[in-house]
Amino acid sequence: MTDAVKQNPTKLGDTTDISFAYGLSAIRLPLLNTLLFATLSLFGTSLFAQDNSAQSIKVGEGRITPALRLDFVNVDNTFRTDENLVDSTGLIVSPSVSWTANRRLVEISAGYQGRYGAYSESILNFDDHTLGLNVTANPRTRHQISGDFSITRGHDELGTGQAIFAQNADEQIESTRVVLRTEYRYGAKNAQGQLGAGLFISNELFSNLEEITEGDDNTVVRPFALFSYRISPDTRLVTEARFGIFDFDEDRRDRDQLSLLTGFDFSPTARTGGRLRLGATRDDFDTADESDTTTFVADINVFYRLRSFSRIDLRLNRDLETIDNSATGSGEVIVDDLRLTWAHEWSSRISSRARYRIERFDRPCPAIDSRTNTLEFQVGVNVRRWLSVGVSVSDTRRDVEDSCDAPTDSGAEDFDLQRFGLFLTTTL
Repeated sequence: MTDAVKQNPTKLGDTTDISFAYGLSAIRLPLLNTLLFATLSLFGTSLFAQDNSAQSIKVGEGRITPALRLDFVNVDNTFRTDENLVDSTGLIVSPSVSWTANRRLVEISAGYQGRYGAYSESILNFDDHTLGLNVTANPRTRHQISGDFSITRGHDELGTGQAIFAQNADEQIESTRVVLRTEYRYGAKNAQGQLGAGLFISNELFSNLEEITEGDDNTVVRPFALFSYRISPDTRLVTEARFGIFDFDEDRRDRDQLSLLTGFDFSPTARTGGRLRLGATRDDFDTADESDTTTFVADINVFYRLRSFSRIDLRLNRDLETIDNSATGSGEVIVDDLRLTWAHEWSSRISSRARYRIERFDRPCPAIDSRTNTLEFQVGVNVRRWLSVGVSVSDTRRDVEDSCDAPTDSGAEDFDLQRFGLFLTTTL
């Protein structure tokens, strides 16, 4: 579970790599292990790599890896309010299965991730599903082709996503999202320069709570091109251009977007790896009530290993998104999302993870801004090669920032929320 805004089609990262929900990794990641360890934790992120001994089943040219995770959860503020708090307890069942195959110059991976939640407060019940497929081919030394396809049926928790400030909602928002991404790169892996081009397409449909989601169904089409230059054996300087067409059922939210970014790609080493992009986007809204907007954007995802058993990850995403509650109805919101994670393996059996997350929503006046801080901690123990157990806790606080001097009761949307959970993960 998480207090994050839903994966919005305007997220910058959507055009660079596609990760199927809670663990279906995309381009050239070790999907066999990623899916195995990515069954949902209480925080909605993957378990630490503490089940390295899990086994897969060989089927023909590929291998299948199943996994199952159970989370027993207690939430002390079900409806995310600042008074009259309501406790709820629940069970989350997260099955997953991945299939990988590698033959000559083609790599194929596919998988399913499910999440089924049942709570004492039935309004929190949910069932989420993700199906994903990735194909990567290197037909020649200088030619690389990749493609990703995923279908996700998910939900927004109360007080998050499109319903972040909705009052008295009687159910959680449900949506289905289809994503397709293709990319072609020219240039050998170690060549001084590389050229790339691709296309990202997504379609999102909301299935309930029309009083909140009316007009939110959307389609995004975004071609992109990039050039990279190798400045060291492990680092490439990258310049990227993107053009996005955002088409919503509510025409006031339609816009065209031009993005120019530059940064670095760091090949994974024993110490560091990841990517860094900084730049600007120019958004041209179709509605005359909304002026064109230029936004500083960032897309950072890097890691650093203190030791072979201790790793720090930093993720920062800043972008213009489309979420309700803007002044003009276009849904314009600048979102800053920062996550700092420290994962440590204390022994072959015991591991831990600590995470600090900040989400800030900057809305046009007279709409109000908000800032959410979350601190999480989890400890896991390998009881057997195929069985691990653990405990997790988190504390989330949201503060509303009324920077427009509007006569609004900002404190009405503040809340504190604590979670406590026990989990069990089993594999082959």
